[in-house]
Amino acid sequence: MGRNSIAHIRKPDILRHTYHLIAEKGLAGTSINKIARRMNANPGIVMHYFKNKEGLILALVDYMLERAETFYDSVFEKYDDPRQNFKYLAQYYFQIFENPPGRQSVFWSCYALGFRNERVKRRIQNMYQKFLERIVERLAYWEEKGLVKVENKQEVSAILLSLIEGFGYFRITMGENMQLEKVAAFYKKTFLEVLGAGQLFETGSLGRRRRPLA
Repeated sequence: MGRNSIAHIRKPDILRHTYHLIAEKGLAGTSINKIARRMNANPGIVMHYFKNKEGLILALVDYMLERAETFYDSVFEKYDDPRQNFKYLAQYYFQIFENPPGRQSVFWSCYALGFRNERVKRRIQNMYQKFLERIVERLAYWEEKGLVKVENKQEVSAILLSLIEGFGYFRITMGENMQLEKVAAFYKKTFLEVLGAGQLFETGSLGRRRRPLA
């Protein structure tokens, strides 16, 4: 039947294929023609949604934001008990094994491009602004539950995001050459001190996880 018609192609499909192609070939090895070939589609279909490669990369940053938000929402809802959920998050942010969506190779490719492309840089800044807003929401929720007390949530959200991302970048860069347990412990301790919540780790164990959705 030949290549797919535009009726069979959606923007999320194109972005998903773009993401995986960049992961395999890098940003320099990715083009609209290669994306279309991967999808068995006409390049014109890709250009129908995205005028050029830059427009595609801008949309890809938003796509990665959606992936990261979905992922972290699932992490945030790991346990029924807010207290146990808070403890789990504090441990998860500074674990040394898993690589969350925000710290994968495709993001780094786009991040590097942002040094030369102002539009991409602004889109990445928007991504981080969304992360900050999410943290402010979490702080308000934890404060409501009596877990933390934060006067300036915007300021504290910036400090927490700096700790989370700083450790993540360091782990990716130096993780194979260093023993990270002490570094991770220091970051987690600082994270809890900023929130005045270190006492939550003094007693008790993690609670019951939520049941998986049917």
